[in-house]
Amino acid sequence: MTCVAEPSKFRLLDHLVGWDAAIGGVEHLTGLDQPEGIQLVAICDDQVYINDQVLSRWIAPARIGRGCGPCEWYLVTPCPPRSRLLHIHACHMEWYEPAPGAIDVLQCATAVAIGADRIAVSDPKQHAIFLFAQPGERLIGRVEFNLPGPITHAPWGGWLVVDLQQDNIVWLDNAGVMIGLFASQVPGTVDRITVDRNCRVWIACKEADGRYSIWHVTREATEFVRGTLG
Repeated sequence: MTCVAEPSKFRLLDHLVGWDAAIGGVEHLTGLDQPEGIQLVAICDDQVYINDQVLSRWIAPARIGRGCGPCEWYLVTPCPPRSRLLHIHACHMEWYEPAPGAIDVLQCATAVAIGADRIAVSDPKQHAIFLFAQPGERLIGRVEFNLPGPITHAPWGGWLVVDLQQDNIVWLDNAGVMIGLFASQVPGTVDRITVDRNCRVWIACKEADGRYSIWHVTREATEFVRGTLG
């Protein structure tokens, strides 16, 4: 598009008709010859360590879960003062607490994940994962889990839970029954976890300086490999 004081002009850009690099190369852009098109280069040191602000654009903090509806999100608040399960959506654009839901149920929740018809919340203080029917108004189950951490819904069914005591990732079914280990070892202290549309599992590990390294693994692989955001 021509960004000057005249009518805007558009061109259809694809991997056949696209951008040509300027003489001497370009800065801060990547993907000039990729079918997906150009992208901004990630702001991080050699794309290895990432700060929280950049990471959160790609992987939400463990306390936040995206719902299935438009502008729908869930949030678990820390303790103190009080751990609550909050909900917001397009028809109610202020955070509210579904009742009775998690009221007086959670003690120190740290992570939330959203499935097709239920919500899972990690509460390591109670050594448990709580399951609620969407949109969080009804408690439907409690799963004993010694030290649950970040959790995500698995598109192929169930939940993936980071075991903070054993440093692995456990695969549970939708009811919270353990299916087995998804990953027997993780490369660090996992701060958040998600699954992309290609069914790759991504984790972010918090480093000593407060920044993060990101890793991914497929269902068929046995070990996580270092990832980048570029």
